[in-house]
Amino acid sequence: RGRSVRPLCTSHHTQNTTHTCPCDRGDPQPAAAMPSLPLSERCLMVLLISTNILNYIDRGIVPGASGAFDSFIEGSETTWGTSAAFGALTSAFIVGFSIASVVVGHLAHRVPPFKLCGVGLLIWCFSMLLAGLAKPLKSYALLI
Repeated sequence: RGRSVRPLCTSHHTQNTTHTCPCDRGDPQPAAAMPSLPLSERCLMVLLISTNILNYIDRGIVPGASGAFDSFIEGSETTWGTSAAFGALTSAFIVGFSIASVVVGHLAHRVPPFKLCGVGLLIWCFSMLLAGLAKPLKSYALLI
């Protein structure tokens, strides 16, 4: 409204039609495009499948290693019994996964998918680092 539309500038456009471009706002250059990585479709599929397999392995660690968790919980500073601590750990995973699913489902419509996957993988890697530090620090709280 009230804004004039001028012909395309020739420095970064190829067609000679009218539209609104960054030059109309007084910007000297249009925003630079993000550099893309030269990944083949096969490489990208292998990466996504590997990430998904690691996700399923990660989900199965808590229920599948109750004996190792029992000995860890007995050696940590928690005052709960082993059954209560194991139940709290499993419940925290299910609640966290459920809430994250809703949030990520909402963000999937608003955030570029590679950025969303990248942030998710960073969060996952950070939480794996904390979980790995739980045993040497004898801290049950790091698992939750």
